[in-house]
Amino acid sequence: MLVLANFVLENHACMLYQKQLNQLLTSTNEQSLTLGLEILKGLDESAYQHFLEDYKDLYQFFFHSEDTSPALSPHQLIQLNSPEIITKNSHKKSGELPECIQRLNHLTKLQLENFRSLALPKTLTTLEQLDTLIIKHASLARTEVPLLHHLKTLVLVSNELFEFPEEVTLLKNLEALQIGFNDLVTLSPNINCLQNLTFLQLWKTELIELPTEIVFLDKLQVLRLGNNQLNVLPEEFHFLQKLEKLDLSKNRLQKLPDQFFHLPRLTYLNLSENQLSMLPPKIDQAKSLTHLNLGENQLTMLPREIGQLRHLKSLKVWRNNLNAVPGELFQIQTLEELDLSENHLSFLYDNIALLENLQDLDLSGNQFMTLPASIGALKKLSDLDASENQLTMLPDEIGQLQQLEALYLHENELTQLPDAIAQLIQLKNLVLERNPLWELTPIIGQLQSLESLNLDDCQLTRLPSQIGQLTQLKELYLNNNHLTNLPLEIGQLQRLQRLELTGNSFSETTQQEIEQLLPNCEALYF
Repeated sequence: MLVLANFVLENHACMLYQKQLNQLLTSTNEQSLTLGLEILKGLDESAYQHFLEDYKDLYQFFFHSEDTSPALSPHQLIQLNSPEIITKNSHKKSGELPECIQRLNHLTKLQLENFRSLALPKTLTTLEQLDTLIIKHASLARTEVPLLHHLKTLVLVSNELFEFPEEVTLLKNLEALQIGFNDLVTLSPNINCLQNLTFLQLWKTELIELPTEIVFLDKLQVLRLGNNQLNVLPEEFHFLQKLEKLDLSKNRLQKLPDQFFHLPRLTYLNLSENQLSMLPPKIDQAKSLTHLNLGENQLTMLPREIGQLRHLKSLKVWRNNLNAVPGELFQIQTLEELDLSENHLSFLYDNIALLENLQDLDLSGNQFMTLPASIGALKKLSDLDASENQLTMLPDEIGQLQQLEALYLHENELTQLPDAIAQLIQLKNLVLERNPLWELTPIIGQLQSLESLNLDDCQLTRLPSQIGQLTQLKELYLNNNHLTNLPLEIGQLQRLQRLELTGNSFSETTQQEIEQLLPNCEALYF
């Protein structure tokens, strides 16, 4: 028994010594590493030489060194002892990760990019601390993904994959999986084996369908399936009860499952650029939604139940076929961003005034001839886009938008601006391009915060002298008008950096005078 006890103690001491030596050899401290090398050399010259040769091979692979010197410097050795190694292979060579990668048992993250083809050795599986593997722009078409049982994050982007790597489903500890810019078409039904998965991204992988088994990923919180070819979702999709963020943009979905919105934790949903013509009426079941993007679909109406989304902050319904929106929409007092652009809207309910937290409103590309006076109640509005409509006038109440910083009114039928516009004391950007204004109101000079003013194609014959009061102006666009001169007060715009005057009728003398008035203007175009 005494002999056995001594053997155990000696074996334990040997293991402890070996562990300490390994810590020195994988240190990022030059002094510690040098000490480890000296100890290894004294113990076993052959092991010492193998260590240096292996590190030389690894260094040449990761850092593409053409160095022919017999040994690496301590600094180069330390580079390999970093817990994270990223190699981008700017020469786009083919590569085979050296089998001696097992030397780097301290490695936690490995990122490999830009290989014409890449082979991964089985010895990669010995790296028990490796929890993140990222392979981008490297062909893995004929290469298996090693069974890295400790891996938590796997990223495969632009790898010429035509089939989902089945061995990935065996990585039981995987928490995040990202596969993009491949041609998978289908997903393995064994995807449900990844029971620890919380993040799954399959961006632009040409998927045409999802296996029903995907709904059994009980811990999934983020699912991004954008830019694929999906035209239908599993009816049981609502089983993903822990889902918080879902991106299904740029697919071919024509219909959603009846119970789709029964996702109580969902906060972010992107369904833009599909072919949806209607939404399930029980949209109010997604009670936690804060961001909803329905842009570029074929919706002709929104369900009234949308007004029950009491936590919604952002709603985007751009480029659909809406002729009207339900009045209930304006009961969502949490809304901060509302995008209704590029529809067929011609009126808004007066109760838009209820959106007391609205900061960004986009009504562009519709058929509005006027805006409701109640728009003046949107006290927090900072960005208003009413461009590309048929506006002939603006309500005086627009002057009540005291926080407005950007106002886009281009491509309308405005012939004048209301005097109330002078009350927009925070306005920095005003775009009036392509309106038949003919003359610009002198009131414009009271917009003391204005930094950019666009008056292209407004049929202007002159500018008021009050333009010189816009002392904060940095950009002024006056292209394609009927101007023959500018008021002398233009010289007061000492902060002006860009002035565009093409398509007018300035004589050479007038051009020279303008140049003299604005010697600090960096970009001046006639």
